[in-house]
Amino acid sequence: GGAVRRCDQETGQVMLMESYFGYEKLAYDIPEIERGSIFAEVVRQGEVVTFKGRTLEHEKSFEAIDNDIIGAYAKVKIGDEEIAHYMSVYQISKSWSKTNSLDKNFVEEQRHNNYGNSWTVKVADTSKIEKGKLTAFNKNQEDFPEEMSKRTVIKALLKPIIKSYAEPTNAAALDNNEEGTVIKEAEVLDDYFVLEEAETKQVETPKEEVQTSEQTESSENNEESIAEELPLF
Repeated sequence: GGAVRRCDQETGQVMLMESYFGYEKLAYDIPEIERGSIFAEVVRQGEVVTFKGRTLEHEKSFEAIDNDIIGAYAKVKIGDEEIAHYMSVYQISKSWSKTNSLDKNFVEEQRHNNYGNSWTVKVADTSKIEKGKLTAFNKNQEDFPEEMSKRTVIKALLKPIIKSYAEPTNAAALDNNEEGTVIKEAEVLDDYFVLEEAETKQVETPKEEVQTSEQTESSENNEESIAEELPLF
């Protein structure tokens, strides 16, 4: 995918972020998946989400536009069926804690090997995660919570679907890929930005890569189209 640029308001520098297309490209290579059907959105305090079978409905509200994010979901259409995946902010934060680019909410630990060498590593401090609240573990997550939440939930939705259609070799590569390696000619990108000199260039708004998380059991198991209110956090 190409690169998209965003300006850091404090430094005036442009942050280069490669586009997220890895998982979406792999998904759209599957004939059963409808082109253009992959979609993600955040849910804010005061909005209503209900399950309907394996998908969900989201009642957005102008009054809630500035409220805190309490969750996010992604949708995809496979054949005639729409499938949704919802994550609470607690689940999103747990996923964010697995990033390779920790610069917030971490502790340093000493590691040793059999040759007497020692070094310090950063480890996410998951005790900082609170239910009902997004917890960032790097600057990207802190500065772009909506975009990063969407990336996370898209990945959580698509990864098991892609794996179920993949050949064994590609499925193993997908399992092993968490942060920034290449899968079947499609890049899956780590959630950090590269700073470069600012330049004037019109770009498209990026969508977000996503991280694997636990699937809400009720959305998988409810085979009937009976709406029920979703536990949002």
